[in-house]
Amino acid sequence: MDGVCLALIVEIGIDRQATSQSYTYIAFSVSAVELDQVIERLNYYKITYEEGKSRNEREGKIIYLRDPDGHLFEFHTKKRSDRLAFYKEEREDNVIYEVDGL
Repeated sequence: MDGVCLALIVEIGIDRQATSQSYTYIAFSVSAVELDQVIERLNYYKITYEEGKSRNEREGKIIYLRDPDGHLFEFHTKKRSDRLAFYKEEREDNVIYEVDGL
């Protein structure tokens, strides 16, 4: 599982069938060039996506899209280490556990 980051987010009071209300997602780290290519393909195929609101430069550029079943996908341009540093320093409501050697 080299390079895989698993984030478990506790959501209270959200109907699990209401995926449009959920923040549960699958994320992919890509380079800025790769993200531009993803956006180009999405536009070509007229697939709707949303640009994420970066809370911090260390999160990079972010886009979100949903598949037909409502599953949320995220593409972002910063490394996992940059994003974890942001969450550790700025988000006291998060608890982060890192496991090496998986």
